[in-house]
Amino acid sequence: MSKLILSPEDAEALRHSAVWIFDLDNTLYAADTDLFAQIDQRMGKFICDFLGLTHDEAKSLQKNYFHEHGTTLNGLMLNH
Repeated sequence: MSKLILSPEDAEALRHSAVWIFDLDNTLYAADTDLFAQIDQRMGKFICDFLGLTHDEAKSLQKNYFHEHGTTLNGLMLNH
């Protein structure tokens, strides 16, 4: 499986981006990059760190927000 790794310069450039495009249906990135799994894992880590939850608690909340609010991010924005 290939991984997306950014240089420090690329990461800094992204901090100033006004628009982000997410490709979750393998249109821009090949399926073997496993992009959605990477997003899922990083979102779970963010929820753990941001809300001080265990991995299992964060995963449960992440999935609940996805189902209740359409996206995990929407659930986080509405509730936190």
